[in-house]
Amino acid sequence: MNKKNLIGLNLNQLQEIAESIGLEKYRAKQIMAWLYKKGATSFDQMTDIAKPFRQKLEEVSYIGHLLVEKQQRSPKDGTKKVLFRTRDGYFIETVAIIGKDGTTLCVSSQAGCPMKCTYCATGQMGFKRNLGSDEILSQVLYFIKAGITNIVFMGMGEPLLNYSEVMNAIRLLNSKDGMNFGIRRITISTCGLPKEIRKLGAEGLELNLSVSLNAPNDAARDKLMPINLKYPISEIMKAVDYFFQNTAG
Repeated sequence: MNKKNLIGLNLNQLQEIAESIGLEKYRAKQIMAWLYKKGATSFDQMTDIAKPFRQKLEEVSYIGHLLVEKQQRSPKDGTKKVLFRTRDGYFIETVAIIGKDGTTLCVSSQAGCPMKCTYCATGQMGFKRNLGSDEILSQVLYFIKAGITNIVFMGMGEPLLNYSEVMNAIRLLNSKDGMNFGIRRITISTCGLPKEIRKLGAEGLELNLSVSLNAPNDAARDKLMPINLKYPISEIMKAVDYFFQNTAG
């Protein structure tokens, strides 16, 4: 039997698992709270679920997190960098930035990056694979007690090239049954993909969008960001305008 990782599953999916082992449907909300609000890492921690059912739950599922390879904290400003290792051996980095107005968590969406921006170390290392929503959420859950006030998809990778997994993670971050994290405190940073920006705008979610232009004109941007040869600044800005027309609250 292939066990399912509970991290990354929404309420409906958890309800299906609960019912499959004889648990009442409402128990899925309890499981969800343990996973996303309390940061449970084992079934033994789920003390409001009877032990026999916890054992059954463990037979069909698991709580899978990224592995911590290395941690580093800046003595100057308290910024914390964590190097995670995926279960298939890839490395990704997550950074918690301490500021006057709170702590911003910079999360990765891919192992490596296919965009090849000349100024970016991640772009030079090449693309390995997209991260699953469970791996994205695992980064956030590691810092669950750190008082995170903002989440930015600005780590390794281009988040809009991993659209479905990023959006699943965002919905669980924002869900009242999940982490209940305010949508206005979530930002997607992109190098500028018009089609995906429009798709994001059509979602109608009032999250933040940041576009990394890094140059005042196409000629300069062409040299820094190969994607600009395909999507010039004018085309990106039309998509950005569409995004804000659809998401302005």
